[in-house]
Amino acid sequence: MRLLHLLNHVDQIGNGIVNVAVDLACVQAREGHQVWVASRGGSYETLLAAHGVRHVRIDQERRPLTLLRALSTLRALLRDERIEIV
Repeated sequence: MRLLHLLNHVDQIGNGIVNVAVDLACVQAREGHQVWVASRGGSYETLLAAHGVRHVRIDQERRPLTLLRALSTLRALLRDERIEIV
């Protein structure tokens, strides 16, 4: 399957939600799925890449133009990579 995890960031700051999502993405990639994580980035990017998970940088700052750019990037990712589950 072609899976996308959408997170605010992938920083290693003790955030349980981020830790679970990163772990899940790595396991899904190991099981043979094509996995992407979209976020503003962070220290887990290297770990994701090591497990074959592709990271797409999307700035989700709450400003109108930034959000429109993020939406455009996300729509292109969903279309171009034929993502099946978000």
